[in-house]
Amino acid sequence: MKPSAFRWPVLLSLYLASRLVGLMALPMFLDERIHLRWAYWIEQGRRLRVPLLAGRGLSVYLLAPIATHADDPLRAGRLLTVVIGLVTLVAGHRLALRVTGDRRVADLTALFYIACPFTLAYDRMVLTDAFLSAFTALTLLLSVRLAEEPRWSTGAALGAAIALGVLSKATGLLLFTVPVLALVLVARTRRPVLGPLALAFAVASTVVAYPLWLFFRKTDELVGAIGVRDSETSFSGNAAANLGLAAEWLWAYWTPGLVVLALAGLALAIAAGQGRRGAFLALLAVGPTVAFVSVSGIWYPRYLLFTTVPLLPLSAWGFVGAIDLVRKRGRLSTGPAAGLAVAALALVLAPAALFDLALWTDPPRAPFPAIERFQYVTGWPSGYGMRDSVAFLRLERERHPEGLLLVTPGPSTTASAVRLLCARDPAVDVLYVDPTSTDPAALARPGRALFVIVSLVEGVRLPETWARDLAPAFASFKPDGAATDQIYRAVTATAGR
Repeated sequence: MKPSAFRWPVLLSLYLASRLVGLMALPMFLDERIHLRWAYWIEQGRRLRVPLLAGRGLSVYLLAPIATHADDPLRAGRLLTVVIGLVTLVAGHRLALRVTGDRRVADLTALFYIACPFTLAYDRMVLTDAFLSAFTALTLLLSVRLAEEPRWSTGAALGAAIALGVLSKATGLLLFTVPVLALVLVARTRRPVLGPLALAFAVASTVVAYPLWLFFRKTDELVGAIGVRDSETSFSGNAAANLGLAAEWLWAYWTPGLVVLALAGLALAIAAGQGRRGAFLALLAVGPTVAFVSVSGIWYPRYLLFTTVPLLPLSAWGFVGAIDLVRKRGRLSTGPAAGLAVAALALVLAPAALFDLALWTDPPRAPFPAIERFQYVTGWPSGYGMRDSVAFLRLERERHPEGLLLVTPGPSTTASAVRLLCARDPAVDVLYVDPTSTDPAALARPGRALFVIVSLVEGVRLPETWARDLAPAFASFKPDGAATDQIYRAVTATAGR
């Protein structure tokens, strides 16, 4: 059997192992909870347009019939994201093969996708960004195919891929530029491409017109993301700050080895007379970042995840080209050349491997960029502390077959998570109570165990008037020692003791 016959079994096994090991190591992040809550609404036939109003609908609609019927909705949602990552893996491999014509580059692109910390982190979260990456990969692949082999069927498929990317996340609007770049930089003759390209734009525009109309009507989404500029100076200052953030994020998530190899890949493509194809990938890897740097007010590294799709073929191109160059100049035989390639690959992927190991085993140790560490580890949106609080309340639920009543006097991501995760348990109720007008003891129900949860990390404190009826039962903390929740148990007779 030829070694090539093992290519996909090996790549798929590596991918699934990398994504499934430690799948639940990172606790539920705030936005994951939001998307799961939307999925429950969709399944119940309520607020059907909410995901579209937020500019991120597709993944939620796919999630609704899956996660809402699972015993563990978070695990089910993350498994769905793992599956969509398979689309990115395969399409990225096909893209690299079509652009470079070198199967080694394609195989290495897939390997880099598996190892890249950016893709590993977001292929395992209930967020929309992995979906946008998948349809970005399909859009790139179909755009190159259309440029090289103009067909009406390819144009229709390309339009569908663009539309699904936009439906995944509104920032997918940038995908409309991809076929144009392919037309300019990849197509040998442009006239035969124009008809199928017009069909692609017509299909995509028709599908996304109504969702985008809904999204752009909700201007507060855009105001928060774009912000308001008072002057040219403030614009320049904001762009400079954003540029520094983007560099920090991508250097950490792409890792230095893959970034340097991508630059080498562009240089080697130009030297080999394939500069236009190299420029096609490079512009799509860098262009969206430039767009976000220019206009963003509030933004996050995951907004740039889809730019990893065109970056990795360049990185693989650079690695293969560099090894070939060394082998030819050093006149190395097959054995030494293979040894050199393995050693070089280990060196390039060492930073990624260390990042990945932490994501699998102990996410707080991962070298996240500062804003990601706040979101996923130490800040109030992270699930650390919350996961411990939920585990405590689940144990209490087992001890109280009659049910639980959980009361909170202020904002609480933990209370919201309990409401979501216990949605199928009618004996668990979660209530927000105005601390100035209601005493929690008055809410006690016969036979129900009453608990009060106070989210210290969100600045909530226990009202003094409540303290006499409550006793501390549990406290949870973030990995840096900051207090997350304080849970109290009702001690009055009215609580059903």
